[in-house]
Amino acid sequence: MEPFIFNANKHHLATIAQKIREFAQQGEALQEKLLEEILPGEGVVDIYDGKLSVADLEGEVFLFLQKNNILAEEAYKTYLETHGDIKRHGHYLCLTLSDGSIVTLRRMGFYEVVKDPRYFVHVHPARHSPHTFRVPTNRLKTAIMIYFVALCQKGSSGDLSLINQARAKIGLCSIPEIPEPIAVLVQKLERA
Repeated sequence: MEPFIFNANKHHLATIAQKIREFAQQGEALQEKLLEEILPGEGVVDIYDGKLSVADLEGEVFLFLQKNNILAEEAYKTYLETHGDIKRHGHYLCLTLSDGSIVTLRRMGFYEVVKDPRYFVHVHPARHSPHTFRVPTNRLKTAIMIYFVALCQKGSSGDLSLINQARAKIGLCSIPEIPEPIAVLVQKLERA
């Protein structure tokens, strides 16, 4: 078993898009469950949109940990302290994957959702990495709901009335047109 968590529902575009499609097949009544399962908290989130599958990405992380003999928590902690950098949340290091993208590895912290001692490595896409984009969570939430409602209603994600229905479902006001950053994100979800 891998000692790390990579939250694909939050950080892997293809996984997010697949979850939306799966929930849409079951109908609009599951929108709250969809948002609970996919959405991060507040602020911004980095999302990997490259060609590596979750299994490939996790496999490369595991091989790195194995190669450096850091599959045990104390060994990993020591490795981070001697080879990593430090930021406000402690030591971390960056790992370049086969497609040129970069993931950040750090220790699981007190603010993590998963409180299982078997997992002590938190993996997420690095900021400013190839094949990664940073998005405000409210923009992501809006794009998710637009894509979800379009799939449920078999409508167009560019239909303004559908967009405003989606926005109403998440407590946002109507808009006269879809902002370009949201339209681009919806298109990324549709293509993933």
